[in-house]
Amino acid sequence: TYVIHVASPFPEVQPTRSDVLVTPAVDGTRRVLEACQKSGTVQRVIITSSIAAISGGIEERDRHYTEEDWSSPKSCDPYCMSKVLAEKTAWEIAETANFELVAINPTMCLGPILIGECTSMQLIKRILEGGYPMLPKIRIPTVDVRDVADAHISAMTATEAAGKRIILHSKDLWLREIAQNIHDTFHDQGYKISIHDMPDWALSLAAKLSKSARFISSTIGRDFTYDTSRVSAIFRQI
Repeated sequence: TYVIHVASPFPEVQPTRSDVLVTPAVDGTRRVLEACQKSGTVQRVIITSSIAAISGGIEERDRHYTEEDWSSPKSCDPYCMSKVLAEKTAWEIAETANFELVAINPTMCLGPILIGECTSMQLIKRILEGGYPMLPKIRIPTVDVRDVADAHISAMTATEAAGKRIILHSKDLWLREIAQNIHDTFHDQGYKISIHDMPDWALSLAAKLSKSARFISSTIGRDFTYDTSRVSAIFRQI
């Protein structure tokens, strides 16, 4: 028997109190894993963690991240904190459990959705609706959600996946690249999509007034990469 635990709160707007996200994320993970332990029939549990549990809150300008890296909860926003603490809880429980644990750590998931809306797709929706008159010069690490789904299924039976964290990352996209792709696809349908970069001075000014702009401003000039050698090695064997 295999269990995949994918649920965790992910609101579009970060709450002011971290416990709004941390408590359900940590408690939900604990309840699922404790139930698996009690069942006595679960062989392996796969949890959907996030790249936020690996590189969130780290402000180094240049860094190559691997599965050995952990975000610092003290410097994280509430969502990042919820992901890192929930995953740490899972690994603590797994130390004495009678099942194997695998953590899947994807970057930003893009692709087809099963429901009307989801937080990960709000960026695309905002671009379509003209919510970005100008585009901050930021690079976004992304992965196809279909590859993420396949990785969860493969992680159930891949021998080498047991006891591992696995980064899932496909490519980095500049926000302007994303907007250009959307523009090329939907412009003829009447959508007015900006493909103009925001000047750095404008972003600096916005950062004085907006928390989200302040966060975006802090990422400018950062050059970070993710190690995907583990996922290639493990799932190539399936």
